[in-house]
Amino acid sequence: MFLNFVTCCGLISDNPMWQAAYNNGSVINSPVKELARLQYIRTVKGNRIFIIENSGLFSHLTDTNSSSPMVCTHGQFRLATYMLLDKLAETGVELWYSGDFDPEGLLMVQRLWTRYPGQVKLWRYSPEDYKMCISNISIPPKPLKQLEKVHVPELIPTAEAIKEAAKGGYQENMATLLAEDIRE
Repeated sequence: MFLNFVTCCGLISDNPMWQAAYNNGSVINSPVKELARLQYIRTVKGNRIFIIENSGLFSHLTDTNSSSPMVCTHGQFRLATYMLLDKLAETGVELWYSGDFDPEGLLMVQRLWTRYPGQVKLWRYSPEDYKMCISNISIPPKPLKQLEKVHVPELIPTAEAIKEAAKGGYQENMATLLAEDIRE
């Protein structure tokens, strides 16, 4: 079954449920149908939206930061994610993205970088960050070759580090640092 929704917190819209969720520090799961009805979506706090790919990590981060503007993509971007981010991008916010350190993860952030030029900030995507969250899980040669498609200048050193180690790195291993970044 194909699900098409996006999860967020710390955002408001012209739908009163979003304001109530913000006031209560609640998380919203919003499907495409509901997103299409909204005139606007915006942040109340600051000019940054923190985008997290992993559902479990998002849940952990909302435990202490539920009023902070965060979005969870639940893996690959679907229409609901793009609808939400398009509305947010219209407001000129910075889109801080954190995902996994593997070919798929780097290509995901590159898609955002291309779609929202000048607005996407690489959130802990340096080679040093990769070294902090490297795993024992090897990346086979064929997927590793996908890293050759990375063309965002700031991502190339990280792609090279991943190619060299041939191991994935996972954002869950930086949960404490990500939480601190959100609090700041």
